[in-house]
Amino acid sequence: MKRRPHRGRIPRRFRVTSVLIVTGLTLSSPFALTPAFLYAAEEDHAPGEDSAGTVEAVHDETPAIPFEYKGFTEFRTLAHAVTEQESSDAVKKRELRVNVDAKYGSDDLHIRAVGNLYGNAGLAAASLDDEYVYTDKPAVRRNLSFADRGVEASFRELFIGMKIGNTRLRIGNQIYGWGTADVFNPTSYFNPFDLREVLFRADDELKLGVPSLSALFFLGDATLELVVVPVHVPMLLAPAGNFWEIRYREGPFPVEIEEPTGLPVRFANAAVGARCAASLAGVDFAASVYRGPDREPIFRPIRTLIAPNEPVSVLVRPEYHAVTMAGIDFSMNFDRVVVQAEAVYSPDKAGVVDQAYTPSMDFPFEVQTGHYVSYSAGFNYFVPLGLLLEGHEGETVLTVEWNQSRYFDAGIMPPLITDVLVVRLQDEFFGGRMKTSFTLLRDVRAGATVLWPVLGWDFQNGLSVEIAYASISAKSGTERSIFSFYDDNDILTARVRYAL
Repeated sequence: MKRRPHRGRIPRRFRVTSVLIVTGLTLSSPFALTPAFLYAAEEDHAPGEDSAGTVEAVHDETPAIPFEYKGFTEFRTLAHAVTEQESSDAVKKRELRVNVDAKYGSDDLHIRAVGNLYGNAGLAAASLDDEYVYTDKPAVRRNLSFADRGVEASFRELFIGMKIGNTRLRIGNQIYGWGTADVFNPTSYFNPFDLREVLFRADDELKLGVPSLSALFFLGDATLELVVVPVHVPMLLAPAGNFWEIRYREGPFPVEIEEPTGLPVRFANAAVGARCAASLAGVDFAASVYRGPDREPIFRPIRTLIAPNEPVSVLVRPEYHAVTMAGIDFSMNFDRVVVQAEAVYSPDKAGVVDQAYTPSMDFPFEVQTGHYVSYSAGFNYFVPLGLLLEGHEGETVLTVEWNQSRYFDAGIMPPLITDVLVVRLQDEFFGGRMKTSFTLLRDVRAGATVLWPVLGWDFQNGLSVEIAYASISAKSGTERSIFSFYDDNDILTARVRYAL
């Protein structure tokens, strides 16, 4: 449909883009984060820590209230790496991201906020207006994030924290780093995934914060953490029409997937969990329990869809069910090798009973609960590359991890992510300026492979650049896999970041 030219006013897409750019530059400035009656002061940091500003009161007679902040502004673009298209059609996303990480107060009582503002910088180009959207319709989500088609604001963390004796309390949006594995964490029960770009996002964007109350008790060499999440937050999938929309067929039928929705807000749908961690003889280990909505939904075929001049398709609904889980995890060092593993068991995990996709199939598909186990195991090897390359100063790390999930009942559809081998080699050169990594993901069950090289350069003045390529290949078959949905989605990404 043709667009009418705007007369007498600036087009909306230019106004939105201008506001985002100005907002990004403003928030990236230290003056935007410093109240008028406070001043910024330098603070010493331990090696390897990010620098942050500390703000104190001007009046000497008033107690100083610590204020720490850091952040960055980033521009990222994504292009579909295929040759049979116009160059203008290859670009699928142009995004401006502004990140702010601030802490106001002391460890005894403080407010912590980690927020991101995203804007589709491609709004200035009419061809990208409908290419990448954050959501189909404006929405304020349960974790206080807001999204419209071309802009999104979210708080991964936004909580009040306090320390009383040997107890740390937090209330608000939080991220829980339970587990020891590097890539897949079965014992990380609470934070749902943002899969709108599958796994091809920064690590600090893959998990969504959840509004919760947590208490961490320090018991000598051990800790006990209790968590309550009163409101269920669902995972995010790419909206219809996006580059990362899930498109596949079951037999002769195309599949359409509904947007995931959270369970009703009621006491029965609250999540509770506990984790006890300790160290003994050089081994870090923990045991955890959980009861609440499953972190990952089941994908249940509900009915057929019939539209004029369109083939009959199957509507699949992501559904959440309560689950009980118990898990363990551990990590140990052997000189240059760090071994880590974690596993969970559930006696009542819900799953969809599989059946053949034929015109006589029964809708909706049956759901039943059963015994389930999931585990990840792997290691990090700190390669002494300096012994082979004279003058090599960077840290070389080889990571290998295997993840597998299984229902005991073979009639239940397997999870979308299982039987995945991850191999990653990371290295640094030129005094840490050049950062490289190469990742291989192999879905053994579905025969899908992802090759993902990344090359970055840090100018060590706040400015850094990075380019990456991801090649996705999958064979056609009956096995469902999250990677096999994107057989033709090879991508080339580039980003430019300026950090405070």
